[in-house]
Parts: sequence; C-alpha cells; structure tokens
Amino acid sequence: MYFLRQEVSSYWYAAVRQYNFFKESDVLHANVNAGHFTQMVWVSTRYFGVGKARSRAGKVIVVANYSPPGNISGRFETNVLPPLPDNTPELPPEQ
Repeated sequence: MYFLRQEVSSYWYAAVRQYNFFKESDVLHANVNAGHFTQMVWVSTRYFGVGKARSRAGKVIVVANYSPPGNISGRFETNVLPPLPDNTPELPPEQ
C-alpha cells in the first residue's frame, strides 16, 4: 500500500470522531485511537514530518515526527481545542 502525506494526515485526523473534547482528560482517553489526531492539532506543535519504509516482510511502516512534541499528560484541555463552527471566518495564515 502506498501512502501520501495527505492520505496519512487525513487518516489520522479522522480520529477526531473518537475524541471527547468535553471530557476532562489528564491523559489521552483510554480505548481511543486518537493519539495521532491529538498530536496533529496540539496547539504548540509547529512542525510535522512523515516518513515511510517497507519492511523485509513487505509491510509499509509510516512514522511521524512532531516538534515541539505534544500529547503531554495534564495539558490536553488547553492544547486540543474543539473544532470551530462551520460559519467561522477563516484567519489569514501566520507569517
């Protein structure tokens, strides 16, 4: 299977459906596969890199590196914010 950055990002972001923004959380919610999602939207993360390789057995391995890292215990409420409503005006990109 061949993965593009956009496909991997979309796949990981889709876990937004499993994340409860209104549940007080000290750590990532148990039994929720949302770790990539929460890291992707972590407020202080500025850089996101993706790499892939194929194992000797033929499996594709995809890894991501985030800087600065997130998913820090006790900081989810202030770093993983709920999505904005659809009618929210877009902000200009940061310079």
